[in-house]
Amino acid sequence: MNILLLGPTKQKILKNFRVEEIKNYLIKKKNIVIQSNKKIDINYLNKFKVEFIICNGYPHKISSDIVKNYKNK
Repeated sequence: MNILLLGPTKQKILKNFRVEEIKNYLIKKKNIVIQSNKKIDINYLNKFKVEFIICNGYPHKISSDIVKNYKNK
């Protein structure tokens, strides 16, 4: 599954990086993980054939068209 992981890689929370453990877990389970902290749009999601989105500390507002297209994903 192609999973988009939104959030910073270098923001320390306690002793670990915020999305590093999530990313490692998803990769271990044989998923393709695309990580980004930049503003995304529907074209970005289509380009990488994103099937599921995880947001953890992402600083940008996710547009309503993305929310509609990825409802329950």
